[in-house]
Amino acid sequence: MTITWDQAVIVAVGVGAGVGLLEMVLFIWLIRGLRAQRRVEQRLAHLADALVLLTEAAETGFHEHAQEIERLAERTRLKRSSSKETTGRVVRAARRGRSVEQIAADERLSEGEVRLRMQLGQLAGHAGAASATT
Repeated sequence: MTITWDQAVIVAVGVGAGVGLLEMVLFIWLIRGLRAQRRVEQRLAHLADALVLLTEAAETGFHEHAQEIERLAERTRLKRSSSKETTGRVVRAARRGRSVEQIAADERLSEGEVRLRMQLGQLAGHAGAASATT
């Protein structure tokens, strides 16, 4: 069986059309895959942004809770300490040679209040000595 020129051209055009159709189908399939990949990447980026926001919000919340707990603990500690006890600590620290600034920082008082408590302690010491002698 001999193939004529016309038949060879028809076969060549048919094969070329088949290959072209196959390329077009593969190209469309590739474009759809790339679009799907782009959507997945966009969703992943959106998820990463949401995770960062959630992490920052949680860290801020934990930090604020820790500060509130510290504030409440400090307030409770300060409430437990009576004025008499604070004055006693100030006077003892002054007798040990600590400066007014150091005592104020340790007791979280103003320097004026430290000086006032030192005077109160001296007055209480004089009153205690006077009552002991009588």
